Amino acid sequence: MISMRSRRASFDSGILVGFLASNRDLRDIIMKIEFIGAARHVEHGSVLQDARVDGRPVICQFISEVLHECDPDRPFQRSLDRFESHRDRLLDIAARKISASPTPDHVVNIFTSDIFAHLPDFRHARQERSKSYA
Repeated sequence: MISMRSRRASFDSGILVGFLASNRDLRDIIMKIEFIGAARHVEHGSVLQDARVDGRPVICQFISEVLHECDPDRPFQRSLDRFESHRDRLLDIAARKISASPTPDHVVNIFTSDIFAHLPDFRHARQERSKSYA
């Protein structure tokens, strides 16, 4: 199980707890995000990862184009293998998206635009590939 906090703090945990106890507004915006279980492949090439957000179940769906964008130089690699190769980065994107917007239907879809918005190095790699084809 991988656990993340949506608003990361570089404080000692005791200081953070004391700070949050004294500030109710900040305590309300911090959510506990846990990615649980193994990721699984779906028929159309996407990958699903189960999560819990403040104890509620959420499903993160990584669209096949996102997974292709992670490793475009390996077109025949399975989606699940691509996901596992970039698991930490992709789960970080999912955690950021979960913390930025509510999930009323308990499903978070991760699109290519999310990758480029949250991880500039993916965008840079894509631009470099485009230059090499020109």
